[in-house]
Amino acid sequence: MTPRDHRRAMTKHFESLTGAYRMWTVFEAWAECTAIAIANAVTLPAHPIHAEREARYLNLIKPDPARAEVFPKILAHLVDALTLERHDALGSLFHEHELASADRGQFFTPYEVSKFMAGMIFGDGAALRELVDRQGFVTMSEPACGAGGMIIAAADAMLEADLNPQAQLHVTAIDVDSTAAHMAFIQLSLLGIPAIVFVGNTLSMVMRERFLTPAHVLGGWEWKLRHRDTERETALPAAPHQAEAPRLPAGDAQLHLFEAFA
Repeated sequence: MTPRDHRRAMTKHFESLTGAYRMWTVFEAWAECTAIAIANAVTLPAHPIHAEREARYLNLIKPDPARAEVFPKILAHLVDALTLERHDALGSLFHEHELASADRGQFFTPYEVSKFMAGMIFGDGAALRELVDRQGFVTMSEPACGAGGMIIAAADAMLEADLNPQAQLHVTAIDVDSTAAHMAFIQLSLLGIPAIVFVGNTLSMVMRERFLTPAHVLGGWEWKLRHRDTERETALPAAPHQAEAPRLPAGDAQLHLFEAFA
């Protein structure tokens, strides 16, 4: 089966659940349930958010018990599609079924365009390799991540530059639309990319939900990012005769595209 075949199989499963519900409603429920299942797999059961997410998962399954059986099958096809080809599979599915809504501010960039943009940013990858060789890894911030297509394209560009995005890239992704953020979290998790994904408003910096990919948790990225911030504060003290420069929001709130750090 090709990636497109797997997306078609996903569509058939979604359609099997649309009897009393619109396609968007089923897709939205699947995305949130899948994001919860992945997030809770690397969340301590004793943490309050684990129980809150579990309760939310059960509420989403409750309207149609068949969802409990079909949702994992959809995820399995997504895993296969991404295994065959690293691409924005969920963004493509969204476009194929015209699920994006201008009323919700949803405009998903075609993956081919994302790939082109990543190629323009990275060039032959020499500058990026030099940064990674000298400073360890880079961070990427996506203030309107959608399904994560630009991030996936950037990870592909790193691979083409003989770099490993699973070890040398960390992503902070934000989207105001919860379903878009869930889609990005699912795909970044399956592709093994260390990331923090927020549901929130980039302009007001009010965040409603926070998801950590398994690669972020298992790779010890909380410590790595704290260590980076500590080294920065130690290495760059304000001059005695100058007022301290305004500081950008640290870590999760950064809005730049790429940043290398020691």
